[in-house]
Amino acid sequence: WLVQGLLVERAVNAIGAEPKTFKTWVGLELALAVAAGVPALGQFDTGPARQVAVFLVEDDERSTRNRLRSLASSRGLDVAAALGRLAMKCRGRLDLESDADLAWIIASCRALPELPALLVLDPLRDLHNASENDSDEMAPVMGRLRLLRDLIGCAVVFVHHAAKAGEATNARRPG
Repeated sequence: WLVQGLLVERAVNAIGAEPKTFKTWVGLELALAVAAGVPALGQFDTGPARQVAVFLVEDDERSTRNRLRSLASSRGLDVAAALGRLAMKCRGRLDLESDADLAWIIASCRALPELPALLVLDPLRDLHNASENDSDEMAPVMGRLRLLRDLIGCAVVFVHHAAKAGEATNARRPG
């Protein structure tokens, strides 16, 4: 386990839920906990502090840094020390199906003081051009996530927006 009972080491993991349900906050909390070597969500062991890389497409760097500082200070952590092993990049678009974008992620991770134990990508819908309702189209995207896992040697977590409930889904909630 990278995060005991939650995240498997060197695996592709997902954080999925409906929009506006704090998925990005959970991703940042897991990243901070692994980087600082403190229990995730206050109870799930992470072991010693390890390098983490976070790539965000929806959020800007300033607001994300504020979120991370807030998470660290709310836990009584020294903010600079807690964020010392957490590298973050924000871009307007990132396409896992693009060799150039994939190479940029890998190069960014290899430029860190040590290879990350955890790579967080948020959100999945902005990381590809495939139809998420078509497993044949999503297979290459998932293959690229596994490729990142293998080439960097880390756990990969992607944040995924589940469909909103409504008329088209007969008001059912996603599982």
